[in-house]
Amino acid sequence: MNNKNPILNFRVVISSFLVMLILLLGIIFLIIGIKDTYILNRKTENYISTNGYFIDYEIYNSSKRSTTYKLNYIYVVEGKEYAVSTDYGVGYIPEKYSVRIVKYNPDNPEESILIGTNSKNFLIYFGTFFILGSVVFILGALQIKGTFDKIKIDVIGLYLGIVLLIIAMGAIFLQNGTTSSFLETVKSLKSWTAIPLLFIIIGVFQITKCLFVKRTTNRKVKK
Repeated sequence: MNNKNPILNFRVVISSFLVMLILLLGIIFLIIGIKDTYILNRKTENYISTNGYFIDYEIYNSSKRSTTYKLNYIYVVEGKEYAVSTDYGVGYIPEKYSVRIVKYNPDNPEESILIGTNSKNFLIYFGTFFILGSVVFILGALQIKGTFDKIKIDVIGLYLGIVLLIIAMGAIFLQNGTTSSFLETVKSLKSWTAIPLLFIIIGVFQITKCLFVKRTTNRKVKK
């Protein structure tokens, strides 16, 4: 009698459950993020744009490893100053009076939002990240079963290249939405800029290799 099968089956069940849980959480985050973004866009479609100027910051979250900040901006409507803040924490403090676009309600100028990244965007990003990550394991399981044996390209390699590109571009997009320019984005990322750039290079290389280099397989064909 083989006593390994129950253990293997148990591991497969647990692994499958965790992958499906991550996939489900990703879908939920993505749906909520898209829904909230749609509602926000509908609410602010008639808002008026103006310049907002960074004046101060507050501690958003602090730990032994890092500190994030809530950024405070002011904008002027008909000679009166109003304030608006980020609804998320950032690890970079911009230069004083640096500019970001603000949209405000012309009927009630106190109602306003900062254009760019917001908490809804983060939900979309994390939801997409969870979904992409869980699909890697699903594709891996299909690869083990031989589903892609007749396909001439490396499906998993191609997918991983696409994932790296999406993660890198998404990270740059989110960070760029918290600053006034791409140069400020690079400054805010500091040495961390190398990570998304490296992901882009590896992703492009991986996609190119998988599409144009003939795949070989070590799977033995039964006679």
